[in-house]
Amino acid sequence: MQSAPTGAWHPGRTDLPLLPMPAEILAEALRAMGQSVPWLLSATVAALALLGLERRRPAQAVAGAIVLSVGLGLGLAFAWRILWIADDAFISFRYARNFARGLGLVYNEGEWVEGYTNFLWTLLLGLAGKLGLDIPLTALFGNLAAFAATVLLAALLPARLAPKHAVVPFAAIALALAKPFYTFAGSGLETMPIALLGLSAMALSLRPRGELWAGCALTAAVLCRPDQILLFAAMGIALAAEDLAFGAGPPARRLRPGRLLAYAAPFLLVYVPYFAWRWSAYGAPFPNTFYAKSADAAYWSQGLVYLTHFVSTSGAWLWLPLFLVSLFVRSAAREVFRLRVYAVLSVLFLGGYVVRVGGDFMECRFFVPLLPLVAVCTE
Repeated sequence: MQSAPTGAWHPGRTDLPLLPMPAEILAEALRAMGQSVPWLLSATVAALALLGLERRRPAQAVAGAIVLSVGLGLGLAFAWRILWIADDAFISFRYARNFARGLGLVYNEGEWVEGYTNFLWTLLLGLAGKLGLDIPLTALFGNLAAFAATVLLAALLPARLAPKHAVVPFAAIALALAKPFYTFAGSGLETMPIALLGLSAMALSLRPRGELWAGCALTAAVLCRPDQILLFAAMGIALAAEDLAFGAGPPARRLRPGRLLAYAAPFLLVYVPYFAWRWSAYGAPFPNTFYAKSADAAYWSQGLVYLTHFVSTSGAWLWLPLFLVSLFVRSAAREVFRLRVYAVLSVLFLGGYVVRVGGDFMECRFFVPLLPLVAVCTE
């Protein structure tokens, strides 16, 4: 169970200090941003040099491949240097181990209590255990593989959406070298698979029958963590907004119900029966951690501290304004419009939810799935 955030106060405790005053939080945030200025100046010089290289046609393909290889290699090296497995991951490992032993998804034999919130990730680890694989190592290397796949996808998507301009994979480099992102590349948690699924939904939506494939990816994300239903909603709204913006005729006739139904089909056919099963198996509509942590209660003050820490230490104070500016660049491509709406609504929905519930005791974790969407949309 999650421990109380450091410095937080709650009823019944008199030995914990109150949250730092806003002035203290702001001072720490400014100090963190100041410490990153030299690195950011170096990164800016490097980016300008790459922009110049991008304009030299004979070197474009080679330059893009080299830069992507170096960026991904550095990201994996940084992840390996701080390799760790979160203690929370071992809760899922125990459920997975018992599943592999034929005891079901239980923490203790015969006790059906849902103490995990990452069903699909736990189930996959359990299946790996049935095959004789080591569960923690499978989680560790599964995270690293998901990290690499997400970075590669962040390079391919801009090249697919803007083939004449996206030569140097800036989004992929930024993602691979973002400390919050490579930090969770070896955590053993479901964070990195969720990030991959969220970005995969956008890539899959570009394929024939893309709505169905995007629905599959985001339904899998919801099965990995329930709060990803907010990304599922964001994509659904993005598809509807795309119809309204690019369709012909009166607004009421622009929406294509069949397209939206195809998108919703995986959720209705897979997640709804799963939800009925888990309610029957565990006797409650939500995981036990929902009730233990009072997840229905708002904790705005701690959430704002969590957000301030993320913005000041992840470089978001610089790239978030670039992301906002990119939203106003005109584009005739409906796929780009879809990406923008999906990314913006994902940030608003999931980001707002994270702030409301007070964030997490692991820094930046709940914001990590948003980073690939923001990086690709900005590029």
